[in-house]
Amino acid sequence: MAGFPISFLSDLVNRQSVDSSIYSLNKAANIADSNQAALMSLLDGLSNGETIIGKIMASSEGSIQILTGDNVLINAEISEGVSLKTGQTALFEVNKSADNHVSLRPLYQNTASEETAASALKQAGLPVNERTMEFVARSMEYGNPIDRNSLVSAYRDVALFPEAPVKYIVDLKQMNIPVNEANIEQYRAYLNMENSVSEAFTDISGSVSEEFAAFTEEALSSLVSGEENTVNPGFSKALEFLGSLSEFAGSMEEIPGDRSLIDPERLASLKENLVKFTETSALDELTASDGSVDLSPAKVFKAFLTDTGNMLQKLSENGGKLPEGTDIQALKSLLTENLKDLLTHTFTSQWSLDKDKIGDKKEIRDLYERLFDQSGKLLSGLTENLGKDSPVTARVQTLSDNLQFMNSLNNFVPYVQIPFRSENGNNASELYVYKNKKSLSDGDGEISAFIHLDMESLGPTDVYVKLKDQAVSTKFTLKDDETLTLVHEHIDFLNKRLNEKGYSFSSEMITMKDPVPPITDMLLNKTDRIMVAKTKFDARV
Repeated sequence: MAGFPISFLSDLVNRQSVDSSIYSLNKAANIADSNQAALMSLLDGLSNGETIIGKIMASSEGSIQILTGDNVLINAEISEGVSLKTGQTALFEVNKSADNHVSLRPLYQNTASEETAASALKQAGLPVNERTMEFVARSMEYGNPIDRNSLVSAYRDVALFPEAPVKYIVDLKQMNIPVNEANIEQYRAYLNMENSVSEAFTDISGSVSEEFAAFTEEALSSLVSGEENTVNPGFSKALEFLGSLSEFAGSMEEIPGDRSLIDPERLASLKENLVKFTETSALDELTASDGSVDLSPAKVFKAFLTDTGNMLQKLSENGGKLPEGTDIQALKSLLTENLKDLLTHTFTSQWSLDKDKIGDKKEIRDLYERLFDQSGKLLSGLTENLGKDSPVTARVQTLSDNLQFMNSLNNFVPYVQIPFRSENGNNASELYVYKNKKSLSDGDGEISAFIHLDMESLGPTDVYVKLKDQAVSTKFTLKDDETLTLVHEHIDFLNKRLNEKGYSFSSEMITMKDPVPPITDMLLNKTDRIMVAKTKFDARV
């Protein structure tokens, strides 16, 4: 983003002071309508990790006024202990929280001034501009060397990816993750909380259904009920597509306890409609002699694929003759809607855990083995059948990239997402687990943990927990007074649950102004808190 010539940080406070410096944007400031519109447009277009340059126009106790390079005036609240002088130009990193609250953090250097950074760049033979100055600032922020060889080596990626924010490149290198387009996009998604594994389930099943709907539309559109019709290429396309899904389905495992995902009445209706086209039905084989039905999503999905494939094959073999009175539009809907729903249920069954299994390491390990293996088979089959540029293939590729990135991230800091389902069914519930590489215990019997939540109702919430013997103490940091009141009114529920388990409980509650994204907090290693879990939903478990 264009801005003032950089003269940042020569007068900034030292690292210790700036560590706690977060500038909270006041969107409701009394500024002109035109500036307000420009400000809202600016904020909407920003992502976590991007930077803006601003000149300090005015500074008073508790507030500051910044003019950006795009001539947008920002009135902001300023953290205690931070001093920026009027006339200074500073580089700020953007942080957007889940509730769209925006904050700015000034990039800092230990004792470095603009002259120090510029001198290092000149000695390395590198250009002095906004990107290179930010590159040096972020490198020094992590304590990385800025000698000629180090800068030249690290700068190659900044030059190779001119459209990527410098932060993304420096952070990826800090984590020893290869800098490429896929990882840059994955890191952007992580910083903006768009990296959900469970959300991919819905995206993929919807896209698969749309693609199959196009094939069935082509296959069935020219058919007339009760007559022999010319069979068109849509039949072979639909059959090949089902074949790709069948290969994926063949890798599925039997998952105990997942039968509640399938509605038996809907399954009975599906079987009744499909059996009209096939002499025998694979869905019939799910019914035992005692009348009970096996509702395992994997088995139901495989049977549906078999029956649908048999139906299309028979239609193509008998000249596309449909049974008398067949509602072709209803048949199209029957196939595509059930494919989408059954695939979603199958993903939920195979790629998420029951809430009671979250603490089982083996279950988590098995979950990720299935995710890697099955998503790989699905990607391979779709790529072969549809090509890598297909929307369906692209969505599965995104999931695969996310899993690979998560694996790389895990080499830097133990991290894993755990999609899981509760009594309310699968609601894209997802648990994010971060664990420090060192022991949670400090040796005196006390265990501490830091939990960051991003929930629909509560918004960003930090919970610091200490456990010693049977005593549990918590400190809740909540986004505002309204949320604090809500938690305070229901804290007895938690107290009761812990008391029933033999623990004593105490709690403290405060409000926050500017939450820091978890990965940013880990990279800067600014606290000794341990990131244990992050959820993106209200978990009623």
